[in-house]
Amino acid sequence: MSDAFYWLAIGVFLTVIEISFIQRRGFLFAGIAAINVFLMIELKIIESFLLMNILYFILLTLVWGVILWWPLKILDRIIIKEKNYNNLN
Repeated sequence: MSDAFYWLAIGVFLTVIEISFIQRRGFLFAGIAAINVFLMIELKIIESFLLMNILYFILLTLVWGVILWWPLKILDRIIIKEKNYNNLN
């Protein structure tokens, strides 16, 4: 098994943790970033060098955090607003 598939396993694991147990966004961003590192290695965009892969992982985690933070906050507000029960007389 190549190093790329370790990144895929890490990405899936982090995403499952986010969905199942700890819903605080960080694991989602890190999971997406790990899957992106996997894809970049498989598509030969980057080399399979561990230190550089970790740096790409950290950078992509920050990028996904910046891109998805506000849309997910808006989604949370919509979900919380829908759960507000006003007609309980």
